[in-house]
Amino acid sequence: MPLINLKQQDFPKWSEIKFYKIEHLSRDNSKIFEKISPKLVLFIVEGQGWIKFSGENILVKEGDFLPVNFDKYRIAPMSSYVRFVTIGGDWGSETGTCGVFQLSTNPDPINRGDPVNYNRNTRFDNHFHDCDEYWIIVKGKGKAVSEGKFYNLEPGICIATKRGQHHDIPWIEKTLLGVWFETTLYGKKRRGHLYQKI
Repeated sequence: MPLINLKQQDFPKWSEIKFYKIEHLSRDNSKIFEKISPKLVLFIVEGQGWIKFSGENILVKEGDFLPVNFDKYRIAPMSSYVRFVTIGGDWGSETGTCGVFQLSTNPDPINRGDPVNYNRNTRFDNHFHDCDEYWIIVKGKGKAVSEGKFYNLEPGICIATKRGQHHDIPWIEKTLLGVWFETTLYGKKRRGHLYQKI
């Protein structure tokens, strides 16, 4: 089953991701973190702050993505707060895409991907990849379809979809804010959304 939550992070055996965290730091509350996984990535989903490591300071803001290639680092908010997602695991060097996303309802919904038989209120598309993909929800509420099943989306939920399997976000109840992360590419190693027919 591709649904994972923050309390029970039982990722499938095939998953290259082993854990994720959603964290919030308010101004004047910096925190030291350690790299506890072979691979670790950090996404800033709200606010801005400093990442400090090995004598270096990097300013990060909403939408930024940073591979963690250092053993210890400090995050110090610059805005009133900073919210970020950390993902750990062990994936290959050639990966798909990743980023922070926001998805709302659309008054003119349409599916630009492979055909579906369900209703939608978004302009998202039913697609698959040459890699596994993970959606981690930070805010909002909606419904996802992954591997032919519907799942409720809410803060803290991760949807893990195995490569070659279709997935979609057809329905939004409250604007979603989240992270998508694609792990090792296989086969033809194509990036982006793939379709069997349109």
